[in-house]
Amino acid sequence: DSPLAVSGLVKEQGHFAGHDLFSEGAITIQDESSQLVAPTLDLQGNEQVLDACAAPGGKTAHMASYLTSGKVTALDLYDHKLDLIQENAERLGVADQVQTQKLDARKVHEFLRLAEDEVVQAVTILKISFDGFVPRHIHTWQHHIQS
Repeated sequence: DSPLAVSGLVKEQGHFAGHDLFSEGAITIQDESSQLVAPTLDLQGNEQVLDACAAPGGKTAHMASYLTSGKVTALDLYDHKLDLIQENAERLGVADQVQTQKLDARKVHEFLRLAEDEVVQAVTILKISFDGFVPRHIHTWQHHIQS
């Protein structure tokens, strides 16, 4: 069992991507810290989530698994990475909750068309090491559009 992620299993060795359970979407491979993102967001099922720099799509699919009527929009710069995100979503049975979009995350403001007084909550997952303990950093922010 993972000391960080309640639903995670830690395996020291093995080729799990070659297992039938992996190809059937019953299991997937994700580092422990990445498994913390979806539960941390406390998704209720109807949210619209934006995942910038989303490839290969593990966190995207995990967040999508929490959604019923909501969607995760997964951004990346490259078509082959967007294909990988879509393939993972299909394998894991969450393709209906995932939309891919080719976009540089630095231009996300162009993608979001916000109504006046709309409150937007976004999550940016910075894929950088910072102290050697948890290799990902989650930064959340809220932006309020003023009229």
